[in-house]
Amino acid sequence: MGSKFLASVTALIGGAAVFLSLIDAFGVNISADQSKAIEAVLGVLLIVAGVWFHPSVPVGPSDPGSPG
Repeated sequence: MGSKFLASVTALIGGAAVFLSLIDAFGVNISADQSKAIEAVLGVLLIVAGVWFHPSVPVGPSDPGSPG
């Protein structure tokens, strides 16, 4: 279970880096506020991933008998 959470975190952080690199590569200028908003959305996604994979929350793959 920990490896799935770590994979989710890594994918989100890597995805953010790629997204921001693409924006920069195409010459799209974003303001500091827009950059903060992107970071905030990614922070929310990290929280959702943490809740989803936490064993005490009855959502997601938290059933001990499930293969995930």
